[in-house]
Amino acid sequence: MHMADGFKKVVALGAASAALAVGALVGAAGSASAAPMPDRPHHHHCSWVKGHWGKEWRWSHAEGHHHWRHGHWIWVWHPGHRECRKH
Repeated sequence: MHMADGFKKVVALGAASAALAVGALVGAAGSASAAPMPDRPHHHHCSWVKGHWGKEWRWSHAEGHHHWRHGHWIWVWHPGHRECRKH
């Protein structure tokens, strides 16, 4: 193989990669603009619920070989989240 043949392959691969990248960008932009964005429904009321600690019951279960863990209460952190309800 000659050096010129290798150079031609590199140029061809570079051009193909560039064409794929441009095609992907144009396709993504075209599909994003083609779909109309519906208006958000105004019949939802959303509020932010703060994080809080709560007690949860952990059922008894087997732990390892011949070791039984009895059921017990445990404190668990519930992180803050957005809560929405319909009117």
